[in-house]
Amino acid sequence: MIVEWGDGQGDIASFNPGDSSEFSHSYSNVGTYNMTAFIEVADPTNPLGVCKQSFAVGTVRVKGRGPH
Repeated sequence: MIVEWGDGQGDIASFNPGDSSEFSHSYSNVGTYNMTAFIEVADPTNPLGVCKQSFAVGTVRVKGRGPH
């Protein structure tokens, strides 16, 4: 799975059946960012052996810096 945070940064994680994971990200600048997730799953019924899907996760609006 790849999560693109909308600011040119991304995270990649591999999963096995039943696994879960949490992602977090810090934005450097104020702005609006559209997050997208890309999923690639091994699929023995697909001639290429892979099923790919992407979907919009949501929009993040960064208004300022939080406490440090």
